[in-house]
Amino acid sequence: MSYYCHHCGKEVSRGNKFCPHCGVLLQEDEYGERPGEYDDVVDEPKPGKKKLINDSTKADLDTVVKILMIVITVITGIAIIPLLWTVPMTMTACDRIKKKEPYGLVLSICTLLFMAIAPGVIMIIRDADTYTD
Repeated sequence: MSYYCHHCGKEVSRGNKFCPHCGVLLQEDEYGERPGEYDDVVDEPKPGKKKLINDSTKADLDTVVKILMIVITVITGIAIIPLLWTVPMTMTACDRIKKKEPYGLVLSICTLLFMAIAPGVIMIIRDADTYTD
């Protein structure tokens, strides 16, 4: 199970009260969960369940996402302000591709809304196994 700081987004140990990277207090909410805790996100489907997308297809989709996000970031570089959100999203997506982690629904939706429809939809499709029971 991965646990991430809600402030800086870096992975932290489950028992930490403060993020070792940025020092922010990692408080529990009214449900006893800490911000950034993703217990429901899994890398692989449950045993005996057929995978919706095989690893080869995921690698191809990752390549398409990476290319589209880099091209969009370069194109939006003409207007300086969009770089404030396209660069971090592109870097996060490339980091998750490198670590072979799911993109996550939040990054996928933000990409869909703030960058372009194509890479956002591809990210959601690529992580289909993560969102199904």
